[in-house]
Amino acid sequence: MTVQTYTVRVETDWATAAPRWRALIAECDVTPFQRFDWLDAWYRHIAPAAKAKPCLVTVTDAAGGLVMLLPLASGPGRHGPVLQFADEELTDFNAPLLGPVRVPPGDEQNLWRALTAALPGHAVASFRKMPTEVRGRANPLVHMTGAQTSSVASNALRLDGTFETFHAQLDRRVRMELERCWRVLSREATVTFERVRDETAARELLDIMDRQQRDRLNETGSVFTLDEPAQAAFYRHNLGERLASGSVVLTAVRANGDVIAAQYAVGDGHTAVVLRISNAGKSWSRVSPGRLIVHKSIECLYGLGYTVCDLSIGDYDYKRRFGVVRTPLVDLVKAMSWRGQLSATRHWTVGKLRAHPGLDVRVRALARRLKSSLKPNRDGGKATA
Repeated sequence: MTVQTYTVRVETDWATAAPRWRALIAECDVTPFQRFDWLDAWYRHIAPAAKAKPCLVTVTDAAGGLVMLLPLASGPGRHGPVLQFADEELTDFNAPLLGPVRVPPGDEQNLWRALTAALPGHAVASFRKMPTEVRGRANPLVHMTGAQTSSVASNALRLDGTFETFHAQLDRRVRMELERCWRVLSREATVTFERVRDETAARELLDIMDRQQRDRLNETGSVFTLDEPAQAAFYRHNLGERLASGSVVLTAVRANGDVIAAQYAVGDGHTAVVLRISNAGKSWSRVSPGRLIVHKSIECLYGLGYTVCDLSIGDYDYKRRFGVVRTPLVDLVKAMSWRGQLSATRHWTVGKLRAHPGLDVRVRALARRLKSSLKPNRDGGKATA
């Protein structure tokens, strides 16, 4: 087994590090969530709001060749400071940015020792929602001791052939329902589909999406946060530049000029990941506007030359209707000091139980019985288990 020597550089100020990172990212294989524009928006808007300290890690080999970049953040945890990716529930796929120098198979633990030594003071590293590959290259972090299958998965569609071929290969019932919805909608209104490229129009559309998503979640009793100041600024950061480059693909279906559905995706020219879908609600539910915007946006992505459309994390029925291939993501939670051992052990245990549903049910039932048996009795004392 080849063993490399790794040098780890850590920076904590994004404004200072950003120009160097922008140049280095151009050398790396990344997902759409590790592009410079995504990270720039995250560190400028989300990190301050979350009180997360940037932790920008550059790993090189003995010759100075770039191995990887790690866009991390440090924040408080139950048992001490936690090191995690730039996420805060906004980044769907977390991954290292893989440089030209590869980590030899079997050398992952050596890499981990170098990272731990360079990042003292952290109790635990919590690296979640990682793909096993980045642009066809193995992600070395998922091969480290303690890595486990995540509770979420990607939901990808290969955009092979033509859009007509894709449509024809959908399940017959799905295909007929989509066609029926378009016919009904076209009879009742003047219908248009658009890819928004103008920044002013895009900001107006995002305001509409915020309202539609907020109304939808209010109906279900859930809390909508994407219109809060930091999140709103995050989605609008350098929007004109991102629309022009195609790193943001914003689409809408209009009926008589009104937006009845919209979609926000991020992309890298190869893979587009759908992050947000909104629709006008019950008044248009009979024509399934949410499914229509996905369908028409896939056609748009074909036209832009994309080869993968990922409907992202979340196990929803509409994704299965489009024929997605689910690929589990990977979590790695590792103690970086003795204080983090409890968190890492708990995560490992939960992951093992999730992998064995029958055992999970039995353990949860036992925990409930123990909790019940330890409740105070009528005399104020505790019962014995």
